[in-house]
Amino acid sequence: HIHTISTSSDHEFEYSPEKMKEYIQALGIDAVAITNHNTFDINQFRDIQKELEGFCVVLPGIEINVGNRKGFGHILCITEQDDIEDFDLRCQKVSEKIQSADDKISVSELKEIFPSLGKYLWIPHYKKEPELDSEIIADLQDNIQCGEVGSIKKFIYCQKDNDGLIPVFFSDLRVSDEIESFPSRQTFFDIDEN
Repeated sequence: HIHTISTSSDHEFEYSPEKMKEYIQALGIDAVAITNHNTFDINQFRDIQKELEGFCVVLPGIEINVGNRKGFGHILCITEQDDIEDFDLRCQKVSEKIQSADDKISVSELKEIFPSLGKYLWIPHYKKEPELDSEIIADLQDNIQCGEVGSIKKFIYCQKDNDGLIPVFFSDLRVSDEIESFPSRQTFFDIDEN
């Protein structure tokens, strides 16, 4: 869950390809998802993919403001690389609707833009600000398996909650030359059936 474009939802930063490679090598990362706020830049994604070839898998994604009458939260949408042109077109529709940090789309708009929800990996802000409303999570529950948390403490707490979402904890890194040390905030999944 990496940011490479400074948007209205972020502080100013300039993406650094060298720092990205350094980060991946230093922490032994196998895969990253490029998930900028309410935007996807297919050309930048392809450049990053080429730069990181042989280093790790790079997945396309977007972090979307989704809300209702109570406000909005964020949800990550990550996809495979096989149909990136279609994903880009869908992300352009998100960008057209969300022009500022306070703009949001509704669940119905999300479903209209991404009619085959099951084709994507959806990860809402769960115990992390801005948290996606529980009504929205319930509406999307057939397509959500896990939720992003904002701290190790919340990760441990959520692991013990058998009724909640499976927690994930990401770096949520803005990759720039200003980074002096790398956060070691990754979630490792044990996918054995045992």
